[in-house]
Amino acid sequence: MVNETSPAPSSQLDQSACTRYCHNHGCPHGTLSGWQAKVYAANINWLKANPFGLSYQQMNLLLYVILFPLMIVFALWSLIRKRRKHA
Repeated sequence: MVNETSPAPSSQLDQSACTRYCHNHGCPHGTLSGWQAKVYAANINWLKANPFGLSYQQMNLLLYVILFPLMIVFALWSLIRKRRKHA
């Protein structure tokens, strides 16, 4: 549904809306500034040039869809187990 109702993706800079240009080069009309913009840019660059030889898309899915959620579940499970031992 999103793909059908959204405009076609563009890599060109559009002053009125974010496009893939903003993702790839930084958003000139975005709200991030200072250290936040630097961290965001470093994250994008690391995902593109990761040490595993994966594509940006593959690395993004691996890190943010699989690994981070697993780490959060593991940390939560460890916390629950510690609470049970002390109760």
